[in-house]
Amino acid sequence: LFITPYIETIRKYSKAKIVLRAHNIEHLIWERVASICKNPVKKFYLNHLSRTLKNYEISSLNEYDVIAGITKKDAGYFKNHNLKIPTIDISFGIDPEKFSGYESDYEFPSLFHIGAMNWIPNEEGIRWFLENAWKKINNHFPDLKFYLAGREMPDWLTNCTYPNVVVLGEVDDAKEFITSKAVMIVPLFSGSGIRIKIIEGMALGKTIISTKIGAEGINYENGKNILIANTVDEFFEAVKKCVETRDLCDNIGKNAKKLISDQHNNKKIIQRLVKFYEKIL
Repeated sequence: LFITPYIETIRKYSKAKIVLRAHNIEHLIWERVASICKNPVKKFYLNHLSRTLKNYEISSLNEYDVIAGITKKDAGYFKNHNLKIPTIDISFGIDPEKFSGYESDYEFPSLFHIGAMNWIPNEEGIRWFLENAWKKINNHFPDLKFYLAGREMPDWLTNCTYPNVVVLGEVDDAKEFITSKAVMIVPLFSGSGIRIKIIEGMALGKTIISTKIGAEGINYENGKNILIANTVDEFFEAVKKCVETRDLCDNIGKNAKKLISDQHNNKKIIQRLVKFYEKIL
């Protein structure tokens, strides 16, 4: 989206096809952030921002030659806005071999979250989880720890005093960190596109407890390869299942790993994308 102002210049000097690789629908991120914002002034600003972005985003789509959305939902959204150009959904992929060799003993039970905290949806999601869900979980499982990793931790989080919440900040090796813990928590209530850290966590065989928005773009089966939770009670029940039934936790992780190997394998994704490009060139 942010290269759109340069399209005219690119076309002046090149006849190459220009593809919009849409990692998300930008205005939806801010629209969702605004919907959960409690500060009226900030809410007004965010709504204005999302409307402005929406007008710009939609009006610029046909300036490209091709749109490659990162999810079927995103690609469908683009198609519903009078597109005159080819559109395809091409998901985020990984190389499975790069996620092998990390199998090891891990801390069970344990919860964790990993993600950059300078991305507003991540910070807002963790704030909601700590302020609303963690007390109930901690009261029931007083020895259970919740580890938070990621760059740009805000001061309120670094200095927080929630019991058994361990704020690590940026870690040297994300894969090793993910492998060392049991259950990934993804309390996202805004955002768009696909959450790469969920894909990576699944590829490493981890059980993910996520909101429906957090798991968008993944062809999951709730209860089989992921656990979906959108409320305090649903997060509590999902955590309870994992903590009290390790076999269930392990099986969900194994199914998640298979899902990523089957549907988010870079080799398969690239083959599909190449065939699509061959048709339009």
